[in-house]
Amino acid sequence: MSVSNPRDALYFIALLYDAPTALQSHWKSVVQQTGLSEERIAELMTTARSYVVGAKRKPQSSAMNAPLRSVFESLGASDGAAYKHQYPKQALAYTSTFFPSDAATESTSTNDLWQAFERDLAQLNAYSNIRAKAETALHLLHRHVVTVPEPTGTFAYVSYYDYAKSLAGFVVSLYDYLTSQKRLSEGFTLDEQEQPILLLSGDISGVQDFLYDIVGRSAAKSLKGRSFYLQLLSTSILQRFLDELGLYEGNVVYDSGGSFNLIVPNIEDKKQRIEQLKQSISERLFATHRTGLSLVIAEVAVYAGDLIHANLHAVMRKLHEELERQKLQKLQPLIAANPSQFFNPSLVEEGGGHPRDGITGEELSEQELKDTWVYAARGGDDGEVREYPWKISDYPKRDLKDFESRVAEASAKQIILGKGLRQVNYWISSKERLSLNNKLSRDCEFIPCDLGVYNYLIPEDKIEVFKAALQGKSARISVINAATDFLQVGRFGANNQYGFVIYGGNKFPGDSKGAFTFSELAGQIDKERKKKYKSSDEYPIKEEKLKRLGVLRMDVDNLGYLFRKGLGEEVRFVEYSALSRSLDYFFKGYLNTIWASDPKYQFQTQIIYSGGDDLFIIGRWNSIIDFAKTIKADFQKWVCGNEKLTISGGMAMVSPKFPIVKAAQLAGDAEKSAKGHSYKANSKNSFDLLGVPMYWGQTADWENEFTLVENLKERLSTFVKHRKLSRNFLQKVQTLYQMSLEQARKEKNESWKWIIAYDFARAKQEKRRDKVIGDFLDKLQESALFNRHEQQQLASEHDFIALLNAAARWAELETKAK
Repeated sequence: MSVSNPRDALYFIALLYDAPTALQSHWKSVVQQTGLSEERIAELMTTARSYVVGAKRKPQSSAMNAPLRSVFESLGASDGAAYKHQYPKQALAYTSTFFPSDAATESTSTNDLWQAFERDLAQLNAYSNIRAKAETALHLLHRHVVTVPEPTGTFAYVSYYDYAKSLAGFVVSLYDYLTSQKRLSEGFTLDEQEQPILLLSGDISGVQDFLYDIVGRSAAKSLKGRSFYLQLLSTSILQRFLDELGLYEGNVVYDSGGSFNLIVPNIEDKKQRIEQLKQSISERLFATHRTGLSLVIAEVAVYAGDLIHANLHAVMRKLHEELERQKLQKLQPLIAANPSQFFNPSLVEEGGGHPRDGITGEELSEQELKDTWVYAARGGDDGEVREYPWKISDYPKRDLKDFESRVAEASAKQIILGKGLRQVNYWISSKERLSLNNKLSRDCEFIPCDLGVYNYLIPEDKIEVFKAALQGKSARISVINAATDFLQVGRFGANNQYGFVIYGGNKFPGDSKGAFTFSELAGQIDKERKKKYKSSDEYPIKEEKLKRLGVLRMDVDNLGYLFRKGLGEEVRFVEYSALSRSLDYFFKGYLNTIWASDPKYQFQTQIIYSGGDDLFIIGRWNSIIDFAKTIKADFQKWVCGNEKLTISGGMAMVSPKFPIVKAAQLAGDAEKSAKGHSYKANSKNSFDLLGVPMYWGQTADWENEFTLVENLKERLSTFVKHRKLSRNFLQKVQTLYQMSLEQARKEKNESWKWIIAYDFARAKQEKRRDKVIGDFLDKLQESALFNRHEQQQLASEHDFIALLNAAARWAELETKAK
């Protein structure tokens, strides 16, 4: 095996250096290719290990046989908190079988997992590209031993995968740092006051606004592609940094939601390259997205002593402050380099007649006008309307009036991406452009902002074409959302890097003709689509009387604080890495399992974005509520019931034609309302429904505002359904609530209380033979008048009448829908 860079061999050695003895032959076979003696390699490993787990920590033969604990169970807990939950000894899976349990049963052993890893590793024996072999080995570690604890026994919740990844990142960084100072020829010692490492943080600014900023009727078909485009863009930017700085996946501490942290050697050459990359990538982003998206980069030098003694809170705080400072001047380098691009007159003609992108509403540049793409075009010889992007140059004789929308290439590619994503199995990333025909290039090739990273998203039936296109090249080939069977050496050939990526929402409701529209998700029949089914019963959309979309946004409460303080006073990068990875498992991985578990989610909801610690989902309003409840319940199981790790959210309810950018804003407002809500000593941990924030934490049902309202709704809906109460009664409750608000605002007598007594007594008299209704109305009246429920005084910031009003509105919507 030949290598062009001894660092590649050193990186591979680090991944397996502290693995079981049976695996030592794999890394010892490449020692000579590092150009270092085993003694010098051991020094590098020992120093790097001190950065990962602390000085004087050594591998123990028994440590990896212990159960792996959950990082969430002790997060934010006091020192000495006992662990009760453990992961099952199994390969990575995004199912409930992978959840930590307080009664874990072992179906396999640590030794079995290592043997499975070695069997897969053996498929790479013929590799001549050792970097590709090493990065593939990292993914194999991720798959097979992510439930095996790290070998020193320092952290019960850090896996061997996390440990080896971090160790390898530090080893190659130390190698570069010491080599730059010519200190590797003999034994070396690093003083604790040296700064061998830079911690670099990158962030794509403007992601949220970019995602939702879509106009026109094409929003439903553009939104999913726009979301995955951001994934492609952030991954391409990260890949540019890794390639240009000579780094590896092991140098990545964190990568999610358009942000990343990297471990970088603190040498002048790397600093200069960072500045060059920052400038060139910013220019490409501006050329494509103007000021809509921008890259912010910050870095801080880290003392060796802070790494050894786990004093990283101050480092992370300094990095955060520097990143925020850079955000305030993110356009300054571009303005300094070319001020005219900011201060020239706008392209918009007098009267606003300049062509605009039909998806984003942005002005089309002169270059974009020369080679315009169109959407919903009468493009073929038959004149059929095709809701698909085409280049005008493909139809030079057509009049522009035949086309509904003109779009920039970036928008066109996002539409194509969204349309084909549900059939995609593989993501190929290459430094070189692959040789493909025009149709395959249009449908499968994506080069965000011309960054020089060529991405190809391919379905199963295109494998043979790409296998031929990859001949003589080395690419990254990832299976999407499948941690098993990602090793495709036999299909795509040796010397490629193989792995997997997890992405929340790559599947979405639709059929062979494409994704369902927002109208269909809301419960409206598409007659033309329905005709294409052999039987009307096969068409999965059922007509609803109330056609409304629920727009959901949720995220974890206080996560920034928990990242800074939850791991204790002493914290290491490997812990940050384990924590962010575990969050991604739920939001990027397991959320897909929830979605696929229920037909009403599969056919009535669409995950637009899920990753990091937040999500954005659109679908039929009542299915969205159920989805939110399931997410909340399963998240509590994932974090082992840790009461400091809670999740809040809010849902906006809109018509299918409502502008998505406004709907997302309303959902965001609802989410903020939930996060600003408090109940007793509890804050956040709430859900805003119909404009009412309700606590939904782990308390008795009568104390849980959301559960109380839902129970009331269920009873009201049942009574209306069986005609024991009229829908008019629900409207009366809402009228009385509005009256209570008005009287309180004007400081008038609370006459609504007398009216509720009269109205409820009248309703009871009408059903005087029904004791169940009578008792129910008596309890409602007592609760409303005395602000209590089930003989317990409410501690809510809401009066009972407010909660009853929310239940009545919910019941009215539910009974109207039926």
